[in-house]
Amino acid sequence: MSVSGARNFLSGRTAIIAGNGVLPITIAQELEKNGQNPFLVLLRDEADALLYRYEHCELSIVELARLVKILKAAEICNIVLAGGVKRRPLLKQ
Repeated sequence: MSVSGARNFLSGRTAIIAGNGVLPITIAQELEKNGQNPFLVLLRDEADALLYRYEHCELSIVELARLVKILKAAEICNIVLAGGVKRRPLLKQ
């Protein structure tokens, strides 16, 4: 489904958790074209500099536990995870 097609069922503000690559940029631009004001969660050392023009916060991948509080404060209703992540932390069990 295209982003423009998705607007028919998406209501409320959309957040994009943005890794690297062109996909997060494309989604943000399409949301903006369709009258939305996307909120970007930029993954530190991954997200493209073009995304910093949108309202955003920047987190490292290990700080994602803070995400719920941030998204509530920005009144987010929808979340899209887009783009690659090259730097993955070693997680201890």
